[in-house]
Amino acid sequence: MSYIRLRRSAPRILAALGLLLFLLPGSPNARTSDRHELHGPHCRQDVLENLLSKARSGDRNAQFVMAFMYGAGHCLRQDTEKRLEWLEKAANQDHPEALFQLATAYYRGKGLEQNTVIAGRLYRRAAKLGHAGSQKQLGLIMLRDGERTEADTSQGLYWLGSAATNGDALSALLVAYMYETGTLGVSEDKCLAWDWYEASFLLGMQDAKRHMARLDEAGGCVDGK
Repeated sequence: MSYIRLRRSAPRILAALGLLLFLLPGSPNARTSDRHELHGPHCRQDVLENLLSKARSGDRNAQFVMAFMYGAGHCLRQDTEKRLEWLEKAANQDHPEALFQLATAYYRGKGLEQNTVIAGRLYRRAAKLGHAGSQKQLGLIMLRDGERTEADTSQGLYWLGSAATNGDALSALLVAYMYETGTLGVSEDKCLAWDWYEASFLLGMQDAKRHMARLDEAGGCVDGK
């Protein structure tokens, strides 16, 4: 059976993937808000002073919490500069999420001068620590922004696969799509695409089942059925 329907839908799929790649890296787990929550019961002065003392003493978790509060305007007035200062302190002690958020700031040029080289180094450090978001972003950078060499493609797939192994369903879906369509330097392989769609589905991406059914209907991979 031919892939006429897939070919017809390819421009829409590719446009959606392009938008997704543009939006990545994804939003940090701690989202910021313009709303200042300054007087909650957990914003007592003694609690904040204790947290600040721990952060100044080098507690990386306390440093990250300080960064979060300055970024979100939670208990403290929103202050991007102070957020980045505390993120850098926590990142210097290999706090995975701090590394990811600092890398994202450099990658996007948000509050810092854009520097994709520094961003890539920070993403790699966090990725090696097992941070799924950094693994996903590093994989996409190597596939999208690299020189499309065999080494870049191999490394890009490795990091996306690592993110999927850490439970990131979207990474598995992206790998599946690239194998299905042969994009970003990845050799087309319908059977591997089916396997990765299945992995994405098992990780909770319900829409992946539709892609598996489409490949089955098109007869793209008999072994994958």
